[in-house]
Amino acid sequence: MGPAGDDIQDQGKAKGKKPGKGTATGRAKDGKLPPGLQKRLDRGEPLPPGLSGRPLPPGLTARLGPAVPGTERLIAGTDVVLIEKATGIVLDIVRDVLKGTSK
Repeated sequence: MGPAGDDIQDQGKAKGKKPGKGTATGRAKDGKLPPGLQKRLDRGEPLPPGLSGRPLPPGLTARLGPAVPGTERLIAGTDVVLIEKATGIVLDIVRDVLKGTSK
């Protein structure tokens, strides 16, 4: 390719995202889980690989009270998930709790 072709390739590279930038692992831009992870998030199953849940905000934790010892509540997309810490098994899911809330 000539110099003009090289310029087009360079422009495409400049527009691409750099590694480590963008959304957090396991989350889509709109706060929902990507469809593949959403399908694999199920009660009685381990937390899907690649899904990094976030801790609940302190205000919500205060309203719910402490989690049962040995468990942890996480935000996964718009869902709140209760997992067993030792195994990572999903014990319960409250779907779309955070739908329409701002971060």
